[in-house]
Amino acid sequence: MASIDFDGDRDLDLLVGHLDSPIALLENRTLNENSGVQFELIGRQTERDSTGCRLVLKFGDQAYTDWVVAGDGYLATDESVLDFGVGDAKENGTVEVHWPSGTKQRFEGIAVGNRYVVVEGDDEIWRRMEVPAQAQDAD
Repeated sequence: MASIDFDGDRDLDLLVGHLDSPIALLENRTLNENSGVQFELIGRQTERDSTGCRLVLKFGDQAYTDWVVAGDGYLATDESVLDFGVGDAKENGTVEVHWPSGTKQRFEGIAVGNRYVVVEGDDEIWRRMEVPAQAQDAD
C-alpha cells in the first residue's frame, strides 16, 4: 500500500496492491473543511529524494514537524511529499528545511492550500499548484 495525492486535492489517496488482482486506487473523497499544505523536497548535496530532511512549518504559535523517510512499504513507497493538515490557519506561515548536508533554509509567506517545491540551496520556494475550494467541493 502507498499513499499519494493522486487527484491533487491535498488529501491523501491510497494505492493498494493485491496478490491475485489488479492494483486498486482508493480515492479519498472526504470533504475537506480545514486547510493543508504540501511540500516536495529536492536535494542537491543531499540525495535527490531528500531522505532524512526535517521540515518545520509554523502558523502563528503552532509548529508542525515532519521528516522525509524511505522504505515505507513492502514493494511500494509513498509519494515523496510532506503533507500537513493545519486546521483553520488563516495567516501565512514560515517553513524551515533542515537538510542532512547541514544546509538550512527558511521561507516566509507560506499560504495554506498550496503545494510547494523546495530545492536544496535555492533562494526561492516554488508553488507547484493550488486547488480552488470549489474544485474540492465538486468531488
